[in-house]
This record gives sequence, structure tokens and C-alpha cells, in this order.
Amino acid sequence: MSFPHVDPKPGDLIEIFRTGYQHWAIYVGRGYVVHLAPPCEYAGAGSSSLMSVFCEKAIVKKERLKDVTGSSTYRVNNKYDEQHPPQPPVKIVRLAEEYVGQ
Repeated sequence: MSFPHVDPKPGDLIEIFRTGYQHWAIYVGRGYVVHLAPPCEYAGAGSSSLMSVFCEKAIVKKERLKDVTGSSTYRVNNKYDEQHPPQPPVKIVRLAEEYVGQ
């Protein structure tokens, strides 16, 4: 699967293609994303982690996009922006970062 390279902007929804499923994250700027992951998953596990399949709980983490994606393909996927006007990027980032650690 190949997608044209698009540099994400704060507030963009990132779709990460893992084996058998898609993982989602919100780009918050400076190379970081906020995403939901198992607490037992080590930082930078990326596509090598299968822990999300076996864990019953998850927490919101802020990690580098390149660590979360690992060798997986990803793309900016704001496909609903035309159907549902998005919140301002500053608000999206603020709200996402408020959940980190929960």
C-alpha cells in the first residue's frame, strides 16, 4: 500500500496501516502524535507490537510519529472534514493533549 507523502499538520488524523487493522492517532505538531495504546506497550513499539490485541485496558499516550508508525505505512486521513466541519486545530491539539496519561 502506497500513499503520496503529505506532511501532517497539527490536528490532522493519522491512519496507520498495521497487519490486520488500522491504528489511529492525532498529529499534535513537532513530530508527535497522541494515540490510544496499552499501558504495557513500551515506547516506540510501533508496528512490532501486538500488545493491543491482548490487553484489556489502554491509555492515551503522546509519542513521536516515527516511533508509533515504525515500519508501517501511514497517511493523513481527514476524510470527514467536508461532511463535518472540524474544530480549529489548536482546540483539537489541546483536547488531545489533555487526555494524555488517562
